[in-house]
Amino acid sequence: MAHSLKIKVVAEGVENQAQLDFLRDQGCDQLQGFIFSRPLNATDFLAMLRFDVARRAGRTYIADMQDFTEEALLTE
Repeated sequence: MAHSLKIKVVAEGVENQAQLDFLRDQGCDQLQGFIFSRPLNATDFLAMLRFDVARRAGRTYIADMQDFTEEALLTE
């Protein structure tokens, strides 16, 4: 129904693969829950973002990740 009204569908509380598969099959636009990450404080969330940005850029060493600053993360 939401998609027919051009509204994005967000599912919260996705905890296992069966739920994830079902929601993807149903065309859910955004998913959130423990299957992706436990709740994080701001420091841990920033560390996760830094790691993901480095991984996507092909960097695999911690030293490479030290080049990232909050400004660099906000521009990517």
